[in-house]
Amino acid sequence: MLAAAVLIGARIPVSALTAAHPGLGARPKLVVLIVVDQMRADYLERYATILRDGFKRLTTEGEWFTNAAYPYAKTVTCAGHSTVSTGVFPSTHGMINNTWWDRAAGKTVTCTGDAKTSLIVYGAAGGAAGTKSGESDWQMKAPSFAEQLRAQSTGSRVVALSLKARAAISMAGHSADSVTWLNGENFATSTAYGDSPRPEIMAYAKSHPIKSEFGKILRVSHDGGQVSVRPFSLPGQPESTADSIAKQLGTGVVRSDDEWEASAFSDAYLAKLAELEIEKLKLGHAEGTDFLAISFSALDIVGHAKGPDSSEVRTILFYLDATLGELFDDLDHRVGKGNYVVAITGDHGVARVPEIAAKDGVDAGRADVGELTAGITKALAPFGGGDKPVAAFADGDIYFAAGIWDKISADPKAMDAVFAAIRGVAGVAEVFRVDQLGELAEKNPLARDALLSEFPGRGGDLFVIPKPNWFFDRRGKSGEWGGGTTHGTPYDYDQRVPIILMGGAIAAGKNADAVTPADIAPTFAELTGITIAHTDGHALPIVAASAKSR
Repeated sequence: MLAAAVLIGARIPVSALTAAHPGLGARPKLVVLIVVDQMRADYLERYATILRDGFKRLTTEGEWFTNAAYPYAKTVTCAGHSTVSTGVFPSTHGMINNTWWDRAAGKTVTCTGDAKTSLIVYGAAGGAAGTKSGESDWQMKAPSFAEQLRAQSTGSRVVALSLKARAAISMAGHSADSVTWLNGENFATSTAYGDSPRPEIMAYAKSHPIKSEFGKILRVSHDGGQVSVRPFSLPGQPESTADSIAKQLGTGVVRSDDEWEASAFSDAYLAKLAELEIEKLKLGHAEGTDFLAISFSALDIVGHAKGPDSSEVRTILFYLDATLGELFDDLDHRVGKGNYVVAITGDHGVARVPEIAAKDGVDAGRADVGELTAGITKALAPFGGGDKPVAAFADGDIYFAAGIWDKISADPKAMDAVFAAIRGVAGVAEVFRVDQLGELAEKNPLARDALLSEFPGRGGDLFVIPKPNWFFDRRGKSGEWGGGTTHGTPYDYDQRVPIILMGGAIAAGKNADAVTPADIAPTFAELTGITIAHTDGHALPIVAASAKSR
């Protein structure tokens, strides 16, 4: 099915394709997908006064869907990017989580890990394909919009970039021209997308090593209406002075790879790589339509550590706003303002730090995974559960060790004991048998959300959902919580994200229809006039400027 979907129409000349979206003019020469990792829907309004460049242009020139949300439970990066890319939910594309327990292999696997491929590392130490296992989209069971566009539109190029392999790869799909992500201290790609490195990426990585930005600050300038985001040296300044200047400018001096990733520097670097690929591959100048995807990850890193109420999140969004403004200026110059369409969304939201929320009187906390597994072990002791009946726990999915589930499911008393133990853990809202989600989904909204998150053979035996404003966490060796926050629940703060489409003849305005990020792929298909495989999403009701004026 996947191969057939990708090869639909072989390579139909774009001139022979019929436009499917009336009133929106010519097909775009380039479609741009931007995913901001951990972008909550409320950020655009909460920080509107400081978002004056890229985000402002999106919200004032584009069609803004204010009621967009993922309808499934495990709101995580791999699932979200795959949903945006394919137009289907995890129950169809199979990328249910960032990691899951592989029963056959008896180990945890990542959603994009692929031992059949090798990494190609950019920078001074890399270039040739190495022996380390690479990454690919082999586990995604649906074709991406990008790969179907590449198969049908003559000469179309597909480019995807992110700090995260699972983000870049999921957006690109099973085939692409350039897929780049950060692997440790260097950017990388995989032999899944070609046997040799992209020469322009290699040259840039060597001439602009990440470490060259250590000790600098990031400055935003506006010259003639054009936005510029550049690292700026403070020669001769002691570290304390540099930090003081950086604080005044709202940024920070980075001095390690981890600090760089969690800063606006990494977002700006990704945008530079995108601008490089726009220039070198002449995106937007093919006979057909090209595809560019960028997933910005710094917000997710900072959001996990500091939470959505932090000044650090505000700072990241301020600089990302300028970075997007510069990217749009470059697209205007190289592609032409009316020749490209941008869709921007998030892959999930994030919960407040529970300790902060609790101070505001919210019932919030951390559900203890250790207590959960210990309780299940104790409950199953009378039924021959052994010392380790739980093989793995992954974001709500409970996987039992070999043979244990057969015992439990055949013994109602054992099942009752397990359910009682799980429900006795503070912060647990509900627990379901995964094999019963289908019959429960019609009456129970949480079961429905869980059903859309599970794919046959990959999900757990039981699925546990925490209460609102709670999430599962593990204590450290000292018995203390690690702090910070996370996402991955079926509640609005995790499910709701923005969707904005801008460019071409799309009119500015707000739309309050209930939509999902799965609607982006079929919308792109209509705008570009290609036929794609069946999707769970539906084309968004975008409005042409000419229609709006009437």
